[in-house]
Amino acid sequence: MSNYSIGLSGLNSNSAAIDTISNNIANASTVGYKAGEYIFQDQFYKAINPLDPARAGQGTAKQNIRRLMNMGTVQDSQNTLDMAITGSMGMFRLSDANDPDTVYYTRNGQFAVSKEVDPNFPKRSYIVNQNGMFLTGYSSQDGTTLGDAWTDKITMPPTELEPRTTTLSTVAVNLDARTNTYLPAGDVPFDPEVPSSYNNKVSQTVYSADDNGGAHTMTLYYRRVDDQDMSVTYDGTNFYFPASEIAKNPLGASQANVVLTNDTSDGVERISAPHRETNVNGAVTAGDGTITVDNGSDIEQYARILINGRDASLGVSSVTSNVVTLDRTAAGGIDDDAKIEFFNPATTATASSITGTTVTLPAANIDIEEGQFVFFVDTASGDLTRLKDANGVPITVESGASTATLTLSGTPDPAVTTVGNPLVFFNPVAYRLTMQDGAKVSMSGDLLTSADSTHTQAFTAVTTKYEIYGSLDDKFYNALDNNFYSDVEFPAPIGDGTYKPIAEMQFWGGKNIDALVTNPVTGIPTFESQVTLTGKVTTPGNTAENTDPDLIFTLDLTGTRNFATPFGVDQSTQDGRSVALLNSVTISDAGEVVGTYGDGRTFLAGQVVLVNFAATDGLVPSGNNVFAASYLSGDEVHPNVIVGKPGQKGLGGIRAGAVEGSNVDLANELVKLLIQQRMYSANSQSIRAFDDTLTTTIRMAGG
Repeated sequence: MSNYSIGLSGLNSNSAAIDTISNNIANASTVGYKAGEYIFQDQFYKAINPLDPARAGQGTAKQNIRRLMNMGTVQDSQNTLDMAITGSMGMFRLSDANDPDTVYYTRNGQFAVSKEVDPNFPKRSYIVNQNGMFLTGYSSQDGTTLGDAWTDKITMPPTELEPRTTTLSTVAVNLDARTNTYLPAGDVPFDPEVPSSYNNKVSQTVYSADDNGGAHTMTLYYRRVDDQDMSVTYDGTNFYFPASEIAKNPLGASQANVVLTNDTSDGVERISAPHRETNVNGAVTAGDGTITVDNGSDIEQYARILINGRDASLGVSSVTSNVVTLDRTAAGGIDDDAKIEFFNPATTATASSITGTTVTLPAANIDIEEGQFVFFVDTASGDLTRLKDANGVPITVESGASTATLTLSGTPDPAVTTVGNPLVFFNPVAYRLTMQDGAKVSMSGDLLTSADSTHTQAFTAVTTKYEIYGSLDDKFYNALDNNFYSDVEFPAPIGDGTYKPIAEMQFWGGKNIDALVTNPVTGIPTFESQVTLTGKVTTPGNTAENTDPDLIFTLDLTGTRNFATPFGVDQSTQDGRSVALLNSVTISDAGEVVGTYGDGRTFLAGQVVLVNFAATDGLVPSGNNVFAASYLSGDEVHPNVIVGKPGQKGLGGIRAGAVEGSNVDLANELVKLLIQQRMYSANSQSIRAFDDTLTTTIRMAGG
């Protein structure tokens, strides 16, 4: 027979369901609130015969109040610290103010600034929710790097940033290649008071923390001087040249030369055209020292021969009609399809005497020019041989061109008898190299030897040279005050002036020679043109003697260019700052809390961490719109619990200046409330029916 407990269980469950629905309706405006859903379950555990399939059961009971974790509507907020999670995955992580080891989770993103400050950084307040719980995540101490722990309490950026001494200054300008050159013959020394003694100047403000963030003016003066020949060496595989005196290798290696890439070295182009080109139409083998050409009229005696673009160390002893006779047999023969090129000599002359580096000719020869390469003819063998010194270095004409007396670049090897033998002079050949960035540069030198040569070759590139002078607060480095100096000292090159440059730079094809080769991945030049400057800064109001602090910083000039366009500043930056006040605080989509200051600096204070529970039903509502983890939900080290930065691992992003509203569907809740009211009324009727039945039974028994 039924009893009161069945109907009573219904009344109790309906009443609890009405409480749940009412609580949802009451929190319809609560930010981040997650609606509860009362779950009913039937009861059979009190049945007299559990195996009886016709048993009626013992009523209903509460199984659980399930939390619906679907996302609520995101609404704008006037508070810049408010945050909404843009996605259903993830909850804010909060640390209890009274017990830091107690952690709570919430979707309520209403945050404010606490009165408590970080004891290690007194100018940084914590970010808390409306209950005073601390927002946690990844914190930053230096304003740029985040820590590894997600359990740190996130602070606001400091209200002000302390001054920072300049340690690196970068100045990159374009120096107009059309400007005048200050030549030694003019004897015009550099003088900052005479604008006509330099080409351009530029200023930059630098700072010293030792001077309480005081601003100081660095001024650079650019002065174009004599163009300078730069030696470019070829080792049979790569071209290379010495870096400038202020070049610093960013990798810290001891490399002293700028080595052009394999592609650049392989792609060398000869600009100077040969006097004759032909293809071999008959094999030239050992014992056969002739080549047949279509027309030999433009090939002269002593012409040098290139085979497939490389110097063959062969000369022409004679030309008869179309038959060219070589001065000696080609070692190993010449392939049938080889490309043969002939370079005629500029002139020939016979020396009447050679003493040291001085050559006396019977008469002046107007076809002899400075820089020409000198060969001699062995009258016994007829071979055309390069004139070298005792160390094997090729000899060129250094001076005395077009006269009867020449000065050579070196003393001919005493073992070589040259007096009485014809001297043969060849003009330098022009070459072009295409650099990594497509820029073209040119150089001149002798004909290129074969790649398997055991001797290096020297080529000459004409570079544009600039001197750079510098001052700090109108006190010049490397001048009258010994407290102002650079790490590389240069002599005063023109006029023996008072000032010495802080740097000398060379430009090849308009580019800084130190920056012509870069790392193909990072783009960083092989060398950086840097000079370290040391000077004193004067603190206003300081009356103590000899207490002015040093200001030492590195000046980076790597990006300086020299093209035929007006002077302009491409880059002027430095890493020093004065005191800066906080202007605004923003929160990024990734939950990064960033402060922006009056001088443009930014400070990364921290980054919000989000935690997502797969078993959200296991979270325990703890009041104050927060949840606590439980055994059923798992903790932060459980495999089904994701901890990470917003936007990663499937976690939602952050929308600043907004909050997530309650996910309560008010219309649906009102309908459910009406249903539960009806159910409550119906359960009360079952109790009344039982009461009537029991009363009738008692009467039947004569009660």
